Amino acid sequence: MGKGTRFELDDTQALPQPGKWSVKPENALAWVHRALILVAVAGFVLVAMLMAGTGRMLPNGAQIGIWIGSVLVAAALVAGNLFASGRHLVRSAALILATLVFAFGAGLGSWMLVSEVKESLKDLSGGCDSASAAGCGEEMPEIEAADPFAIYISGMDSYGEVSEKSRSDVNQIIAFNPAEKKMLMVNTPRDYYVKLHGLGPKKDKLTHAGIYGIDVSRLTLADLYKIELKYYVKINFTSLIDLIDLMDGIDIESEYTFTAEDGSKFTKGINHVNAKQALAFARERHAFKDGDRQRGKDQQIVINAIFAKLKSPELLPKYPSIFEAMKGQFLTNISDADIDKLADMVGTGEWDTKSMSVTGGDAMKYTYTYPNQKLYVMTPNSKSLKKARKALAEYLTPAQAEVGVGSITATP
Repeated sequence: MGKGTRFELDDTQALPQPGKWSVKPENALAWVHRALILVAVAGFVLVAMLMAGTGRMLPNGAQIGIWIGSVLVAAALVAGNLFASGRHLVRSAALILATLVFAFGAGLGSWMLVSEVKESLKDLSGGCDSASAAGCGEEMPEIEAADPFAIYISGMDSYGEVSEKSRSDVNQIIAFNPAEKKMLMVNTPRDYYVKLHGLGPKKDKLTHAGIYGIDVSRLTLADLYKIELKYYVKINFTSLIDLIDLMDGIDIESEYTFTAEDGSKFTKGINHVNAKQALAFARERHAFKDGDRQRGKDQQIVINAIFAKLKSPELLPKYPSIFEAMKGQFLTNISDADIDKLADMVGTGEWDTKSMSVTGGDAMKYTYTYPNQKLYVMTPNSKSLKKARKALAEYLTPAQAEVGVGSITATP
């Protein structure tokens, strides 16, 4: 080009020409359809995983999100079929097949979504439904000063909000006999192989019951021990730390000298511990030959130490401030009035306190929560379980305990 020559771009050259650079609407629609088919296949795989139990451990929110997405994509596929050209029979047939496959997933997902919402509402209302056993859904009676009763203490392996669903690593039943000033603590190991209440015949580790709600844990233990177990107190690690800090530490009596996983050191005998050390003491199991069995005993030692500290004269004036600070730090179906009554009851006079733990054999089994993978479990020892049932019956009334009923898969 010579000097002064001007180059002008034709407006028609600046834009993609139809049929050459532009994307035809029908082609774009085809690619959208193909993408939706891939999503449909992926959704069907997720459905299959959930049906097989692999996805049972997905958080409720994730499951709900998957199913809402399933319904929306299925609706989009149906719309695509309606607008598909009748001349493209192969494409239409593929779209119809994909729609049917994903509609099945969406339909099943919708049903599961309703179940999830129902389960969430059940938790908000106390974890009850029409299939639950006696004691669930009933208005909790007042705790009478002279009447025996039992409370389930559930310790969750999580920090943060106590309302979050999580595995239950601490499973203690405390039976009170106020008239005779007697208290019995029964520990059930986290790996105990039991039927989860209301979830069918397949057995599972007791710790997994917490994933399905506090009432599943509570009623599972009520089934196991054949007792009336209406009350519960649910705490997590944060709750325990806050409570012991408010009490300026506790005195625990260790059966062994050992170093916990976090480096905390304990000597055989009396140890004054702060909240962090108490938590390390209650959680440790790898330092002991008996593992989880010893951990259960140590959890009872911590609970006993908390009760002992609550009864100490120097702490009595702090009761109002402690209860006020602990509001929201634990979950319970015991009324505020009964909590005050229980505090007065435990803080008055000397109580005869006993502790015991059920035992079992080591095994690898399939579980309800993980149906396709064998996990370590502890199969119940029949003699140990009968002994615990009998002991609980001695602390409760005949109407609250039914010893020797039912059968279990037990280790002699």
